[in-house]
Amino acid sequence: MKLSRLVPSFLSNRLKSAKRFVSKLNPQKEKTKPNERLKLSSTHSKKVRIMPGGSGGTIRAFTSDCNHVGVHGCQSCVGVYFALDENHCFVAHIDCRIGASRKTAGGLRLPDQATYDRLKQDVFRRLDEERLIRRWGAKTDVEFMDLLRGTLVMVCKQLDPRVAGHREPGWDTVAGNVVAEAVNEWLEIPRGEWVVPERCGGFIVRHREYEPQYWVTQIDMTEWTSLEQEQNMKWCVTV
Repeated sequence: MKLSRLVPSFLSNRLKSAKRFVSKLNPQKEKTKPNERLKLSSTHSKKVRIMPGGSGGTIRAFTSDCNHVGVHGCQSCVGVYFALDENHCFVAHIDCRIGASRKTAGGLRLPDQATYDRLKQDVFRRLDEERLIRRWGAKTDVEFMDLLRGTLVMVCKQLDPRVAGHREPGWDTVAGNVVAEAVNEWLEIPRGEWVVPERCGGFIVRHREYEPQYWVTQIDMTEWTSLEQEQNMKWCVTV
C-alpha cells in the first residue's frame, strides 16, 4: 500500500535545494528524459535494500543493481533515511531497548527524564560518529545540510497519538518520539519545522528521486525482492 505525503513549503524548498546540490556533484550527467526515467524505474522497481532492525549506516544507495533502500516492521522502532550525495545515503532501523520502559498502545514509554536524556544523547553520539568515520560533509556546509534536511524520511508506527507536527505535553515520554526529536535537533531543523515521522511500519525510497513510499505494516514482498543488508546492530540503542 502506498500512502500519500504532503510536503510543507519549507521542506519543498529544501528538497529543491538538495536536488540542485546533488546535480552539482555530477555536472556532466545529462538529464533523464521522462520515458527513460520510466524505463529505469521499471528495471529496478523489484529490488530494494532493506535495513534490518537495530542496523544502519552509510550505504551506497545507487548502483547498477538497485537504487531503492528502505526499512519495514517499525512498530516502536524508528526508520530514518536521508541522502548524503548522488550515490550514498544514511539509512537506519533504530531499535530502542529501554530496561524500565513499558509498552502501551501509544508506544514504548520512557520511565523518567534521565532515560529521555540518555536516549537523545546516544542518538546524537551515534550520528556524530557516523559522520566522522564515513567522512560526511561538514555541518557548517549549508548546501550539504539542506540536502540532509530536505531528503529526511522517518517512520514509526507507535508514536504518541497527540503528535501533530509540534511538541505537546507527554511527547517526550515515547521512545519513537524522542528519537525523532534527536534526529531533528542533530540536523538543526528549527523546532517549528520539525519533520514528524509517518505513523506506519516502513518506507522505500528511490535514491536521487527522494519520493518515499510508505507501508502500513510490512512491505509486500510479492512486489519486491529484498537485498537484505547485513545485520550490524550499530543502531540497537540500549539505555
